[in-house]
Amino acid sequence: MSYTVQDLLERKQPPVTVSPVETAKRSFEIMWDNGYSQLPVVSDQDIPLGLVTHESILRALNHFQISLDQLRVSAAKMSASTCKIGDSLFDVLEDLSEDYAVLVVNEDGKLAGILTQFDFSKFILRGEEGQGGTD
Repeated sequence: MSYTVQDLLERKQPPVTVSPVETAKRSFEIMWDNGYSQLPVVSDQDIPLGLVTHESILRALNHFQISLDQLRVSAAKMSASTCKIGDSLFDVLEDLSEDYAVLVVNEDGKLAGILTQFDFSKFILRGEEGQGGTD
């Protein structure tokens, strides 16, 4: 049986996102409060624009020499791979080996979820325990 991205997303909460106009300080707070190392950056229409990470914020702070309150997410945003909700999980694995995360889009191109290396590993381990995963 081939598993799709949707099979993995069924066990996850909807993604926590930020707007490109949000402050880097607020992004840090959201990441800290949720235990995340990255957040999807989306437009007002939920179209994915990229990711913001702790590291990308620190690089932008160093580059622009401004405070966390002054820095906007748009200045710290990095590109991110995307996949479709119906894609095979194993097709997405290559992108996950090179990126922090892969942003998942639905048929309308709107953000449907985010997949991380941790999510994929947890899914595989559940399969080993007979709770869904690989065959």
